[in-house]
Amino acid sequence: MGNGESKTKNKTETSCILDKLRTETKFSQSELQTWYDRFHQDFPTGYIEREDFRYMYSTISGQQNSDDLADIIFQAYDSDNNGTIDFREFMTTLSVTCRGSKEERLNWVFDMYDTDNSGTLSRNEIIHALNAILKMKGFEDTEHLAAVQTEDIFKRMDGDGDGIITRKEFLSVATRQPGICEVFNVK
Repeated sequence: MGNGESKTKNKTETSCILDKLRTETKFSQSELQTWYDRFHQDFPTGYIEREDFRYMYSTISGQQNSDDLADIIFQAYDSDNNGTIDFREFMTTLSVTCRGSKEERLNWVFDMYDTDNSGTLSRNEIIHALNAILKMKGFEDTEHLAAVQTEDIFKRMDGDGDGIITRKEFLSVATRQPGICEVFNVK
């Protein structure tokens, strides 16, 4: 196959990827093309590895001690759990976090904290996430603070007192109480 045929094939594949993402995201075709070009310029392999994501997150957030939180967010982006973030995963998540409705963003936060993919949030999952956030923000005694905040969250959200928070409980309380949205960094 000549070099010209290879370029045509790559343009066709790229066009198919972008067309599909146009229907799956809230980005325009030109925005997707810009993101695609930049993504492949920054990540020529076509995917982001965990270490690259940690560095990128630390740089963007301007926070040190952000590796734990970056790992939680990385896992949420990596929807196929293969240890990398490809362009589709990157853009579909970015679409929700940047342009999604409040409910879509809250659902994404729920999924991000639900690290065992059980469909519920345990105390340990929330403590783990809050500990990472508090650590990144430079708080001392983060484990104690995370445990205290988690108990407060469970008092507000665990309506049936079964020791877990379902998606329905989470969304019901988070949409009515702005303070909860702030804890989970959803505006």
